[in-house]
Amino acid sequence: MYTEVDEIKIKVEGLARGNILPSKPIYLLTLLQMFESITPQKVELTSYGHCYQYLIYQALQKAKIKNSEVEVYINFLTEFGCAQFNNDGNGLSKKHLKSFHQEYESKYLSIDMEKIIKDLVGSGVLFVRNDLLLFKYSYIYYFFTAKKLAESFSNDANVKKNIQALLENLHREDCSNIIIFITHHSRDNWILDEIQICLMELFSDQKEAGLESASLDFMSDFIDEIPDLILEHKKVDDERKRHDETIQEIEESSKEIEESNAMLEPTDILAKINRTFKGIEIIGQIIRNRHGSLSKEKLEQLAEQAYSVGLRFLQFFLNISDNSKEEVVKSIEHLLKENPNIDNDKLEKEAKNIFLLLTYGAIYGVLRKVSMAVGSKEAEQIYKNIEDKIPTPAIKLINQAIYLQFNKNLDAKSLRTLSEEFNKNPTCERILREIVIRHIYMFPVDYKHKQQIAEILKIPVAAQVSLGFQKSFRM
Repeated sequence: MYTEVDEIKIKVEGLARGNILPSKPIYLLTLLQMFESITPQKVELTSYGHCYQYLIYQALQKAKIKNSEVEVYINFLTEFGCAQFNNDGNGLSKKHLKSFHQEYESKYLSIDMEKIIKDLVGSGVLFVRNDLLLFKYSYIYYFFTAKKLAESFSNDANVKKNIQALLENLHREDCSNIIIFITHHSRDNWILDEIQICLMELFSDQKEAGLESASLDFMSDFIDEIPDLILEHKKVDDERKRHDETIQEIEESSKEIEESNAMLEPTDILAKINRTFKGIEIIGQIIRNRHGSLSKEKLEQLAEQAYSVGLRFLQFFLNISDNSKEEVVKSIEHLLKENPNIDNDKLEKEAKNIFLLLTYGAIYGVLRKVSMAVGSKEAEQIYKNIEDKIPTPAIKLINQAIYLQFNKNLDAKSLRTLSEEFNKNPTCERILREIVIRHIYMFPVDYKHKQQIAEILKIPVAAQVSLGFQKSFRM
């Protein structure tokens, strides 16, 4: 049951990402009904593009538009999406609408635009705000704008430039969403190649972080001193509820971040970081939606580029952390001095531990983010091929997280192999333990199997002891 729930949640959360689809019961229930009614033979219809299209056609049916006229309305919306896009995403005034109507009828047969607009406003596809006509919901705007761009780029160099400009501004929510929709509308490899090129250019001066033991020596003493991770006996339902509440808090706080991202220049370092993870998410959606139609070679290229850019960013972060370590530690010391309970003799050590805790959290967070964004149950072979080609600890940890998240199986043999490999790499060994403990808390695992895994990974089992990072660590 938990597996089925998670599979549906991944689909729904993907469709409602960034608030492009209203998170209202009517929309979510419609999607659930659609997932339930689609047969395995029509699995391609569960791709995001088809889901949005389904909702749009439902809205047109609500307006009682005749089947013979649907194509006219779709074409109008496609051209209108292009017009709104060319107007910097803003709605069209009456003056703009007049020009739009003239241009439309210069290319297509005459239409009763007044009636079409009235029907589309009545169906909730378009609406008027401050005397401007625009799409009511973001997903409809992205859908039709992307449809027009996807239909035009093969024979229009200017449209290709527009798409490349979208990729340069991938840190913006609107640009990244339009790119996702373009990949739904077009099967042309050009757009996939452009996405790869975009990611190749990010942090291109960095090597991929492999997380070999030698590169993480500076973390060893810290890992040895912090409290051990302990496997507690927790109720799965309670843990899943707590996890969902945490995700909701993160999503709510990320809204402000998204708004500030729109103001960044493409050359800003924060924009580059945001483009990195937007790009990884886009590749993940492509893999999940088109694993049945893309070649193994193309799927592997895309997944490998997602791994690569994520690990190049991680290496960039580790380099920055190393270069600014003394400055950051001094800043933390200054903050800690405000706490009268901390002995001055322990200040420096405490500050270094906090710095290393943040560094560890970043390593774990990047690996987790890549695995969640790129992972797919159907593409396991692709991830294995990448690991065979690049057998670094970082790749192996990403793949282990993907395997647990999407296959829900604690394989004792593979965990034993990894545990033995990470025996002299305490940072990766601890990350592996965290990944496994997280899985055990989120899914039912019988007691015997749990004991076996705990023995393999050398994790103490206790009744009610907090996780290591949920405890304070005062040295």
